[in-house]
Amino acid sequence: MIRHEIALDELQNRIEKEKPGWKTRADAQTEENVKAARPKFPAIWSEIKQVYIELQGSKCAFCEKWLEDEKVEHDVEHFRPKGKVKRCEVPPSVKSAGIAVRQPASGDEPGYERLAYQPLNYMAACMTCNRILKRSYFPIAGSRRTDASAPADCAAEKAFLIYPLSDIDEDPEELIEFRGLSPEARVSSGFRRCRSRDDLAFPSRRLAPAEGTK
Repeated sequence: MIRHEIALDELQNRIEKEKPGWKTRADAQTEENVKAARPKFPAIWSEIKQVYIELQGSKCAFCEKWLEDEKVEHDVEHFRPKGKVKRCEVPPSVKSAGIAVRQPASGDEPGYERLAYQPLNYMAACMTCNRILKRSYFPIAGSRRTDASAPADCAAEKAFLIYPLSDIDEDPEELIEFRGLSPEARVSSGFRRCRSRDDLAFPSRRLAPAEGTK
């Protein structure tokens, strides 16, 4: 995972160039969802997939796999899940390290409905990373902010997964280094080391669905 530098204004300019009027429609849908008892999520993010593919050099934001068939193999991934956040079973390796994952004792949590159409909640990801590994998991160490209207307002959640676009999160290269093909933590202790652990760097690789949940 590497950082892709871009300011929000520049990202929005690229989106407007790719799909004129997209932000107006996205803002209107967000406003509608805030008022609705049952929010709807028309997939207009697929219309701006090319913006993220180009920004990321046709590579998956998570695993950096280069995707030859850009349109088919890339998904537009919601970093913070829009519909619900699935509860995880915390693996023994994480528990033994004294790492606390904040989540309900049972059941899933509400998703980030207000971030469903926020450009800095998107990235292009391969289908394996998006649909098989990350899915709707989003483990955090702090308190969940599903009422937030912008991703930058969610820093206090202390997400274990790193967001690599723009500068609203830490630079992955400050947390993780590679020795050959093997990732290693740059930080020796604390929460920042937790973010670089192999068993927390990618939630569903290690955090399986809790028993009894779907």
